Amino acid sequence: MDTGINDNALPDSLVLHDPITGEPIQKQYDENSIVLDPLTEKQIADQEHMLEMQRLMAQQKTAGYTGYNIATPNMAGGVDPSLDKNKETSRTLCFLSLAGLLISHFWVYFYFFIIQNLSPAWILGVPALGAICGIAGFILMIVARVKSPKYVFSKVVMWIYIVLISLRVLGVLLIWYIFMIM
Repeated sequence: MDTGINDNALPDSLVLHDPITGEPIQKQYDENSIVLDPLTEKQIADQEHMLEMQRLMAQQKTAGYTGYNIATPNMAGGVDPSLDKNKETSRTLCFLSLAGLLISHFWVYFYFFIIQNLSPAWILGVPALGAICGIAGFILMIVARVKSPKYVFSKVVMWIYIVLISLRVLGVLLIWYIFMIM
């Protein structure tokens, strides 16, 4: 006799019955129909992501790949030529940048030697040439850093610029301080 109340506390219309025996069948849940709260779903997704990353890192280690290789082998087993080309381009840009830096620093000394033989129109143009070389050298250093950010020579040139600019700022502040005292 069916009273309408069952062990599952579900209405009879929702309870499945075995067609042969007529007894109620416990509903079997599959994994896809289970709904989890968002926090648990995120934790499970994070765990799966970590396992996938560990698997990829293990594959890369067995392949001999480290994240610090300058020249990455391509699928054919050779070295990617674009990386070597960027390195050579950055080297050239760094040397040109250093040349511009040296010209801008020593142009002032050269200027005092040649100022005696110049007309007044050239006297204003000669310091501008030194400033243009300095600005061009700084821009070339930035381009070299963008082309190959891990290239050590471009990092060294960048730090040379940083040190020289900071020394100039300190020198200007020192001169300003000395003249303010007097």
